[in-house]
Amino acid sequence: MLARQPLSSRERLEYFFKVNNIDQNKKKAIFLTLQTPTVSKFTNRARMPGEKISTYIAELKNMAEYCKFGSALDEAIHDRLIARIDDDSIQRKLLGEGDSLTLHKAIEIALYKQQHKMQKIYKVKEIQRML
Repeated sequence: MLARQPLSSRERLEYFFKVNNIDQNKKKAIFLTLQTPTVSKFTNRARMPGEKISTYIAELKNMAEYCKFGSALDEAIHDRLIARIDDDSIQRKLLGEGDSLTLHKAIEIALYKQQHKMQKIYKVKEIQRML
């Protein structure tokens, strides 16, 4: 079974417009009022090369406090974590979990995969030192 890709921000916005019967002439104004500078920073925050996943998640949570996501807070962090993780193997694993993936489970998987990757690197370095 193929994992369903998460909806893009654009798709979510289009669904929002559709569900709320937003007139075409009002879409731009509504989008601009929803997209505050704080939300924009949160949306664009990607994990930096070498940044620990725990640090990235903490930063996302900190930024999200000011975005007024309300009950969609976990979903917003979940989506950013998957979309901007900057590690293909972790991202593939998270996407492979499908719709049942919660934020808690996504964090567990990402941390486990990062730890596993670091252990591999450590073992390789140990072997190289022995040679």
